[in-house]
Amino acid sequence: MTGLLIEDVQHAYDDTTVLRGVSLSVGAGEIVCLLGPSGCGKTTLLRIAAGLERLQSGHVSVGGVTVADGTRFLMPEQRGVGFMFQDYALFPHLTIQQNIEFGLDGLAPSAKEKRVKEVLEQVDLVGYGAGYPHLLSGGQQQRVALARALAPEPGVLLLDEPFSGLDETLRGQVREEILVILKDTGVATLMVTHNPEEAMFMADRMMVMGPGGTILQSGGPSDVYTQPTDEFVASFFGQINKLTGTVENGAVESLLGSIATPELENGLPVSIIIRADGIEISPDGSAGRAITVTSARPLGRSTFVRFSVVGEESDGSELRCRLPGLHADLVGQTMFASVIDGHAFVFPKSGKA
Repeated sequence: MTGLLIEDVQHAYDDTTVLRGVSLSVGAGEIVCLLGPSGCGKTTLLRIAAGLERLQSGHVSVGGVTVADGTRFLMPEQRGVGFMFQDYALFPHLTIQQNIEFGLDGLAPSAKEKRVKEVLEQVDLVGYGAGYPHLLSGGQQQRVALARALAPEPGVLLLDEPFSGLDETLRGQVREEILVILKDTGVATLMVTHNPEEAMFMADRMMVMGPGGTILQSGGPSDVYTQPTDEFVASFFGQINKLTGTVENGAVESLLGSIATPELENGLPVSIIIRADGIEISPDGSAGRAITVTSARPLGRSTFVRFSVVGEESDGSELRCRLPGLHADLVGQTMFASVIDGHAFVFPKSGKA
């Protein structure tokens, strides 16, 4: 059963269009992540689904019931939707229990108390009900916000950049905890984020939204990552090298060698996207193009390397890659670089810088 269905949503602020014909669905128990840069319309779409923003054009349904279209608009509290805000929006003057009870209007006091106890158990915060939000860590505050959103037992849960306020170490721990909770509850979840790693970790399906307010690609996280259909999508998953060339005889020549393009016509100008983690460096002279390493910055689990191709193939530009492990001693060395199979993406040239 479809928990959330959004069809052909258009939205503008004054003369600026922020959503252009966006459609998506989220099934019961499914986590769909809407991934895109800041300002592309992700949060606006979430607010339209929640009823916090008036629908201008399109259709929204929750659990098979229309909640917004050209003639109908249900208020947020009538939609059966839970919303977890980016800043958690906890009331500082209310206890944890009172924060969670806030969305449980209409229940008897004993029923409220029972439901609060249930969701505190779900988020592993039993015994915290009498405390106040400011006494909790960032991760605990986030779990209280999730408990409040889940307390009314919504059919759909909307998450707006839920991990952006946490430090890097805590972020990984908390998102794993939240994933387990969401899967246990079976609620249909739509999460927006600008962080590709978070989207890949959380999502059953991922949708990449571009700056123009359209969905550029959707699918399983691994499929979107390894088979991008758009230059923007290929570029969004971390640092890249962008090269150009022309297709000749089913291939395009690049600084790092020939790349097969059997599906593209001869003479077509193309852009070549090579992710930083898609390049190998080796001292083996048979492994690729000769390079000189100009910089190597250790990052813990990997090293960020800048290098220049040497010899007649060089155009003087620098390329970048990420190597597993620590390799600060590479600076100044002559090595050999090659593209890992399947890590170069070729698209017809868009004409954009």
